[in-house]
Amino acid sequence: TDAFATIVFEDSVVNSEVINNSLSPRFMPWTQRAFVFNIAHPSSQLFVGVSDFDSENRAISHDPIGRVAIDLANIKANTNYLLHYDLHQSTVVKRRQNQGKITIRIRIEWNSERDAILAVLKSPALDQQFINVEKSSDFLTAHHACHGRDNVDDFDLNILASYIQELQEYKNVQYYVDIKRIALHIILWRGHYPITIRDLLLRRKTILIPLHSIFLFVACTSVVENYNYLPSFFLFTIAWLFLAMVEFRKKHPSPWSTSKTYFDFFHSMITNNSAAQTIEVNENIREVEEYNQEISRKHEEREKDAIRMEKQRKAERKHLEELAMKGNSSLDTTRTINPLKPILFPAQQNLAVALVALRKIRAVLVWDKSYEAFWITTLCIGLGVVFLFVPWDFLIYWVLKIAIWTFLGPWMKLVDIFYFRKLENMPKKERYKGIRKNWKKRWNIRLKEATETRIENENAVKLQDFKKVIFGRYALRVPRFIDARHADRPLVSSSANPHKGDLKTNVIDKIQGQELHGDMIPIRESFQITREPQGGDFKTGNDLIKSEAFVATETAPKGYGTIEAAATEDSDY
Repeated sequence: TDAFATIVFEDSVVNSEVINNSLSPRFMPWTQRAFVFNIAHPSSQLFVGVSDFDSENRAISHDPIGRVAIDLANIKANTNYLLHYDLHQSTVVKRRQNQGKITIRIRIEWNSERDAILAVLKSPALDQQFINVEKSSDFLTAHHACHGRDNVDDFDLNILASYIQELQEYKNVQYYVDIKRIALHIILWRGHYPITIRDLLLRRKTILIPLHSIFLFVACTSVVENYNYLPSFFLFTIAWLFLAMVEFRKKHPSPWSTSKTYFDFFHSMITNNSAAQTIEVNENIREVEEYNQEISRKHEEREKDAIRMEKQRKAERKHLEELAMKGNSSLDTTRTINPLKPILFPAQQNLAVALVALRKIRAVLVWDKSYEAFWITTLCIGLGVVFLFVPWDFLIYWVLKIAIWTFLGPWMKLVDIFYFRKLENMPKKERYKGIRKNWKKRWNIRLKEATETRIENENAVKLQDFKKVIFGRYALRVPRFIDARHADRPLVSSSANPHKGDLKTNVIDKIQGQELHGDMIPIRESFQITREPQGGDFKTGNDLIKSEAFVATETAPKGYGTIEAAATEDSDY
């Protein structure tokens, strides 16, 4: 293959150099392989697509090989990550075929970690944004990097079937989550949180504290004694659920399947810094393999149980239908699928909207989007503490009392006599005059809103036209939040080491985004890179990658940091 990589990040898109005639292309230090992007939001995704360069049809399209979506929410700053990923083409089907592997080096630098965390509150992540490219081939490769081979905007029976299958997985979540075991774990006060203490002989001992059972007991007894605590403990329960999910993910033996914890974010908010991460190559690989085998075995057993129960339900339904037919019932037992697009395509679109919403909720709940999860947990804890001191029974009592004595008392007769009857007995001329006055007032408000909306639409169209002229006429939707069915995880062969300033990169391209600022003539903000060669080599496994270190400085007002993404010397397709 003649492989090259396409990288899409927020409103930026760039292609690497083409490596000709190689099934295992190696991006050497002198090639165009390292890029620096400005970070506008800490929850953005980095999309990488690999394609086979077609020199004959390069004006039309290139052959896609595979793609990967890298979630940066759990990437720590001041750490050099060497990440290995499996490449896949589809983002929709349940069982994806492996199309090869890719190795990527990533490092994030924040201007201020505290500002990056606060950015989630100041500028919530948009569901999508658009980039423009000049050629149709660039559009197709960038589309493949962001969305895979499946075009969810067009009708496809395979996509519709995969949506139904995914929705069925959410429906049968009880078969994959052992709710009974979790309930017994809490009710029977089984310990789970390890604490190390010393006994009388000063020997270290580790005991397991049942924190979940303690919380549930305190919450229930407090609410029973005082119903004023009900709103607070409702919020505490939400925070408890998020913290329990962090604890659950920490139990995974693979460090690449864990996430930033609540205390990591809290430490960054206090100190405006975070500790670098160190992960060895193939760390806990034996435990990871055993864990994955156990999870696969449990899933297979639960899938068999679900299939068995479904067969039983079908048999019971068939038996009931036979009884109904014997009783001359007009029960219709036919099941048909209408292949017409006008009927099924709206259903496919509605399923897509519902599943994207479920995926986003799942991503936040399991801390894949750790920034949003941190703030939801913090707000629930903060509001819960405040509500502890609110006398809810007193407030509800007096609000209801005031409302009843104000609007249901006999003095409402006076309101009828001196106001409503007066309006009813008003001459038509005066009544129409008041109606016209109110109508004119509402019309002016609506006209003002319509004018503001028209100006916003005109500015959006003008900005879109400017982007078409400057960047290209093909516009591509780039999702910022996780909306794919699968979350791509680094392989256990990946590694992470603290950045010590000895990393050199010979070729660094500063990639400016397509965000334009200004009213009359929109322009780009400046983006500068200050190079600081510091010598040294960056050693990864058995390879030695020669590169040059750098310091990135961002002058755009909406940037919170920078990310370096570089293809390494070994990738297999």
